[in-house]
Amino acid sequence: MVEAFSPFMGPEVQCNAIAPGPVDGDRLSGTGGKPGLFLRRAKLILENKRLNAVYKAVIDAIREGADANKILTRLSRNSTATLSHDMEAPEELRKLALEFASAGDGLCTWDQYLLTEGMAQRLLVRLTLGGFLLGSNEWKQYEHAGSETWLKLVPPSDAPFLPAAQVDKVADGVGKGVISQLHLGAMPTEADVAQATVFFLADRAVSGETFMPSGGLRVERSNTERELFGSPKAERLAKLKGKTVWIMGGHLADYVAETIRAMVEECEVAHVVLVIGDPSREKAVRDLLPDSVTDDTLHVLVAGDGIENAMDEALGQWGKPTTIVSMPPEALPEKLFDEGAVLPTKDFAKMVEDQITRHYRVTRKASLYDGCQLVLVSPDVPYGTTGPAHALANFVKTSLHAFTATAAVENERLVHDVPVNQLNLTRRVRSEEPRDEAEHQEELKRFVRGVLLVGAPLPDAQDSRYRSKIYRGTSITV
Repeated sequence: MVEAFSPFMGPEVQCNAIAPGPVDGDRLSGTGGKPGLFLRRAKLILENKRLNAVYKAVIDAIREGADANKILTRLSRNSTATLSHDMEAPEELRKLALEFASAGDGLCTWDQYLLTEGMAQRLLVRLTLGGFLLGSNEWKQYEHAGSETWLKLVPPSDAPFLPAAQVDKVADGVGKGVISQLHLGAMPTEADVAQATVFFLADRAVSGETFMPSGGLRVERSNTERELFGSPKAERLAKLKGKTVWIMGGHLADYVAETIRAMVEECEVAHVVLVIGDPSREKAVRDLLPDSVTDDTLHVLVAGDGIENAMDEALGQWGKPTTIVSMPPEALPEKLFDEGAVLPTKDFAKMVEDQITRHYRVTRKASLYDGCQLVLVSPDVPYGTTGPAHALANFVKTSLHAFTATAAVENERLVHDVPVNQLNLTRRVRSEEPRDEAEHQEELKRFVRGVLLVGAPLPDAQDSRYRSKIYRGTSITV
C-alpha cells in the first residue's frame, strides 16, 4: 500500500510507502514509544490539514482582492497571537489564527505557530506554481528545498509541533482503516505473499496476466478504461464561450487541429493557446485549420522543455484557462525487444519523461487554477503500424491512469477543486484500432467529443453534488 500521492508534496512525502512484512502492534498504531508507519502517516495527515487550511485562507483572501505578497509578509510573522489581532490582515487569516490558538494542549506548539519551516516552503511552492506570485522576485530565494526559511519565527525544535493525542487518534484511525481492508485482519508477511504467488503461478492456465499479490487485501478495483459514451450538454458548452483553452503539445497535429476548430467554431472560445516544444509543429497544425481560426484566436508559444515557464507566460497574457488539454509531445519508439534492436534504457526513460512525467508537470500547476478542467491524453498509434508501439501505448495508458485517479482525489482536497480526467487514443486490442482513413476521421470526431465531455465546465457542487463528480479521475477510450 502506497501513501496518498499529491502533485504538491515533496519527494520525501511521495515516496513514503507501507511495505508488506512482519508488522507489530506498535508499528500499526504508532504507540509503544517509537514512531510507526501509521504514526508517520498520521503526522503527515495533520500537517497537510494545517497546510491546506492556511492555503485555503490565503486563496480566499486573494479571491477577495488581497495581494499575495502582502499576505505572505503577514504570514511570515508566524504567530497565531499576533495574526489573530492584526486588523490589517485579511479576515480569513485572522479567523484561522484564532481557531489555531484555541487548539493547543499545553505541550505542543501548533497553537502558537501557524506553520513549520517545511510547511512554509511547500506553501510558497504552491503559490508560485499557481501563478499567484508572477512578477515578484521577493520570494524566489526561498522556493527551493534547503534554502533559508522566509518565516521570522519558527517552532522550537525541542518541543513537539503536533499534539500527541491527535496524532495517536489519527494513527488509530489509519490503522483501523487499513486493517478493515484485509480479509485476514492483519498485514501479510513476506511468507503470506510468497505462498499466494506460488499458488497463483501453479495454475497452468496463467498466461499473459498481471499478478498483484495482495496477501488477503480487499480492495475495489479501479477501471483503467471505459468506452466513450454520451455528449456534453449544451449548457456546459455554452460556458466555454469567451473563455481561454490551453493545448499542451502539437505532435498529434490532426487531433490538435480538430480540437482547436471545435473550440473556436462550435464553442466560441476567445483564445486557444497552443504550447509546443518544437517550432516545426506549428506549421503542421496551422495547415489543417480552417479560415475561421485566426491569429487573434490562436496563440502559439514555443516552450522547448520549459513547460512551467510557458504556462506562466500564458497565464500572464491571456488569464486562467477553463480547459487544459495535455497531449503527448512525441511519438512512441519504433522498437522494443526486436532482435538486434532492443530499446536502450535512455530511450525508455525519455519515453516515460515524454508520455507520463510531462503530464505530471502540467498537473502540478493546472491543479492550482480556479475554474479549470484538466484532460490528460495517452499516446496514439497510427493506423497501419505493426511495431511495438501498441504495447508501449497500453503500458503508458494504464500507468497514466494510476496518476489520473490519484490526482483527481487529491484535487478534491484543495480549494481549487480541479477535475482531472484521461482520454485514451489506443484501444486494448490492436484489431479494434482504426484500419483506414475513414475510421481515423471517426476517431478524430470521437476524440473532440471526449475532450468536450470531460473538459467543458462541470456543474458546481452546490448545484448538484452528484453531477459535479461524474467526470473525475475517469479514463475514457475514444
